[in-house]
Amino acid sequence: MIVSAANQFVMASDSPTNDVLRVRHLADLLANHRSLLTTHPNDCILTVISDEWSVSSEDLTHYYAAGVGGDYLPKDLRSFIDNIRALQIPREPIHMPNLRPLPTTKGMSPKKLHEVHRMANYVKDVVDSNDSRGGAHRLEGQLHIVDVGAGQGYLTRALGALFPRARLLALDADHGQTEGAERRGKLPERRLDTFTAEINNRIDHKTMLVTPDSLLQAVDDWIGQPSDPEPRPRVLFVALHACGSLTPDMLKAFLSSVTDSNLARAWDPLAIIAVGCCYNLMYPGDYPLSHAVRSYMPATEYPLPTSAYHLAAQIPLTWLHEDPKAGESTLRPSVQLATRKIVWRALLGTLLSKSHDSTPLYRRREKDSEDKEEGKKVLNSSDVPVKWWVQPRSEPGTENADTSPPQPTFDRLIQAKTSDYATQPLGIGITEAGLRLGKLPDSAYTNGWQHFLNTAGQRLGIQWEVEDVKDLRDPVLEKQVESLHTLRCFLGSAIESAILLDRLQWLREELSIWEGLSERDGGKDTAWDVELVNLFDQAVGSGRNIGVVIAPAIPSYG
Repeated sequence: MIVSAANQFVMASDSPTNDVLRVRHLADLLANHRSLLTTHPNDCILTVISDEWSVSSEDLTHYYAAGVGGDYLPKDLRSFIDNIRALQIPREPIHMPNLRPLPTTKGMSPKKLHEVHRMANYVKDVVDSNDSRGGAHRLEGQLHIVDVGAGQGYLTRALGALFPRARLLALDADHGQTEGAERRGKLPERRLDTFTAEINNRIDHKTMLVTPDSLLQAVDDWIGQPSDPEPRPRVLFVALHACGSLTPDMLKAFLSSVTDSNLARAWDPLAIIAVGCCYNLMYPGDYPLSHAVRSYMPATEYPLPTSAYHLAAQIPLTWLHEDPKAGESTLRPSVQLATRKIVWRALLGTLLSKSHDSTPLYRRREKDSEDKEEGKKVLNSSDVPVKWWVQPRSEPGTENADTSPPQPTFDRLIQAKTSDYATQPLGIGITEAGLRLGKLPDSAYTNGWQHFLNTAGQRLGIQWEVEDVKDLRDPVLEKQVESLHTLRCFLGSAIESAILLDRLQWLREELSIWEGLSERDGGKDTAWDVELVNLFDQAVGSGRNIGVVIAPAIPSYG
């Protein structure tokens, strides 16, 4: 049983062996409950959970967060939640005393400020830990920092302030982000103090598609061939929320710089600190990566469906807050609203599916002037497709056809990867009615069920054919859908844990092989350590708070 195995991790200390067991038990958990992953509330298939599991989101979340009590829950449901709690990675942030101040906080949201402040200080601690290994100031003048997915450059400039002699390279795939960062660095001198201007002068910007090969080539080109071969430049790679497969691509590049002795590079790797995000944009072949998981049958026989990568972004441990009026913890209003949106849209789908009944619940209303706008769509930045590895190839001779899509502004849309991996678009909840409905304003959900149905009816062009639309609300079905959605979100934390632990184990495997070969050949190369580090506090909104760190010495905090 997973329960007994999982409980070992509560008492056992972290170790490579323990992590292998944990990631394999996570694979068991996800395989055993695959039906939850592949069933979206919009699918209206509620047989995946028993009637006894139909519990309110708030009651479920209280037990998930505390792990005590729960006598009101069925035993098998408590066991399911206990397994997730035991196997998921702890998310409490590390304690970092004496944080150094940033030179400026201008333009940053509280969440971004929290992340940049802690990330920059952690990078400083990593460099200092490895600097002391070789004597005082050994890295001074050698340090080169590459910020991958640099965006507007907040982290880049913060690192420039903490490392006054370092050179910095800011890479991003979005032309707009790079141009914005460059504009900030080229403000008129009268608007910049001398310190800020000096930092900006040490930052180089480049827009490019980042792959393992292109990243290494970019660093080679940037450093060039130093006139003085000693001391050799040391390169530190950082990424604050590297989207999708950018994180594993960075890690692959770093491994190559460490292990490929056939490449005569003019620089040496120092460390990498990468915080990933957007698992739904990952290249399908980037999970699993480790031999420990790839050789484990439950993980290969039951690959994660598309929905799992969407659910990995959920952070249900942050759903509760102390309500002073209630005198106890309750679901945050934002969580209540988000849950209601999911549930009510699913209920709407069930009503629309009954159109074949002898007594239809609605009729189509005649087209009016509002419908003339149907079909028009403004493409926002969030709609720009970023899964460039699955973009359809152009047929010969059709490149200039009128139906060809416009050239994207994102370099990452270049056809750079191909895959025979058969992704399974299950459990993602895309329906024709949902696409037609589109995004509704929050007010559609906050003014009651009747207002929601009327708003949805107007958007869909239908008129409800019942005397009182309140009668269309099924409280039993509503509770089932709410429970299904909540339990899927709980699994999301297990999915992210599986992805991160797989990356950790893969890095250990690759570095262990290289160190073994190096020792066999009589080499005295650097020994590398790998850790997952909780850099940020999820309570302030930093859902993706874990960094993958590789360095000869990784700092520890009491």
